[in-house]
Amino acid sequence: MGPVGLGGLGLLHAAWALGWRWPGGSDEAWAERIGGSTEMPTKAETWTMAVVLAGAAGVVAASTSSALRPPLLRRGVRLAAWGGSAVLIGRALYFLPQDLTGEPGVFNKLDLAVYAPLSATLGICIANGLRRSAHEVATASHAA
Repeated sequence: MGPVGLGGLGLLHAAWALGWRWPGGSDEAWAERIGGSTEMPTKAETWTMAVVLAGAAGVVAASTSSALRPPLLRRGVRLAAWGGSAVLIGRALYFLPQDLTGEPGVFNKLDLAVYAPLSATLGICIANGLRRSAHEVATASHAA
């Protein structure tokens, strides 16, 4: 689920960079819903996020592959995936105090209902996949 979710978010950011304004309709409404202000991210910032998310999807997919060689590269990719998991879980928690105690704006409501749970779920799925693949590798090496 991790690579698919990250890839989907990358595609969503690419669509935004190309001008799609869901959820919103106008630039201002879209910016309010995705960032909590009417200040628009630049196209370069939005494309950067699309590329980062697509790259993260590739890293997470590679991190659970037993075919990744050499072992040092495998460890580096797994470390990057663990970092991505931590960033997603941290992102879910970062806005929580503002979401719960701040003004009940559109972003806070969407973050509490959609964005934070999605981030936490992706982070947990990535961590679970990494944990499971490490167990499978350890089990396979003991059986050999």
